Amino acid sequence: MQKSGRRYCLKIRKVSAAFCCMAVLGLTVFNSDAVHAECVESCRKETLIHVSTGQTYAYCDDRYEMNIDVPELYDAGASRAVKQVNREIDTFTAELAEQFYDEMEAADNKGYGALYAAYEVLTNTEKWFSIKLSVSSVKASSDSYYVIYHIDRTKDEIVKFSDLFRTEDAYKTIKKTILKQMKRRMKENRELVYFTGKDAALWSITGDQNFYFNTDGGLVILFNQSQVAPGFMGTPEFTIEDGVSNQLLKSEYLKSTN
Repeated sequence: MQKSGRRYCLKIRKVSAAFCCMAVLGLTVFNSDAVHAECVESCRKETLIHVSTGQTYAYCDDRYEMNIDVPELYDAGASRAVKQVNREIDTFTAELAEQFYDEMEAADNKGYGALYAAYEVLTNTEKWFSIKLSVSSVKASSDSYYVIYHIDRTKDEIVKFSDLFRTEDAYKTIKKTILKQMKRRMKENRELVYFTGKDAALWSITGDQNFYFNTDGGLVILFNQSQVAPGFMGTPEFTIEDGVSNQLLKSEYLKSTN
C-alpha cells in the first residue's frame, strides 16, 4: 500500500551475513524472490514446514511507526492446510496495516502511535505445526495480543481449540484449573494480580481460546493482555496438568502423540 506525501522506512531483511541495510522508500512491502526461491527449494528436501518472512509492512515518521513481518509457510507436499494458513495470515496482516493507516489519518497528524507484529514457530514436527503472531500496539496505552495457527499434519487440517476436546464441558474444567493456578501464584507472590473471585466473571474459556503444546507435549493456555489480569501483568500463560488434560483431550491430541 502506497500513500503519497509520506516518508516510508523499509527495513530490508537480513538475507546474508554480509547484507543488512535501511532504506527510505515510497513503498511498504518488501519481497525477496531470491530468498523465496531458496526457501522453496530447501523445503522440497525436508519433511518439516519451512517458515520465512515473505514480506514486511513498514512505515515511520516523527509520530508513527509500523513494522509487520508476514511469515510464509512452505512444505514439500503443498498441503491444503498450509495454503489456507498462508491466506489467513496474509489477510490478517494486510488488515492490520490498513487499520494503522486509517487511525493515523484520523488523528490528522496530532497523535502518536506504533504497531508491531512478529511471528514465532512454537512447534514444528512431522505430526504438528504451530505458529504464533504477536501483535503490539501503542497509542494512548499499550495493547498486546496473539493469533495462533495450528496444523494437524497427519490430517492436513487446521485445528482450533474447540477441536481438541471430547465435550465442551472441558472449558469449565480448564477455567477451574487456571483459577487454582492464579490463586496459588498470587499467594506465592503478592505483586501478582489476576481476575479471580467475583472478577473471574470477566473472562471465560471459549472455543477460540489461544493455546499451544509445549516441548513436553503439555497443553498451554495463553491470554491476551488485560484479558484475565490487569494490563501490567502482560500476557499470562498456564500449563494444564497432565492429569487434567488427559481426561479432556481427544485421543489424537494426548501428550504422547504430539
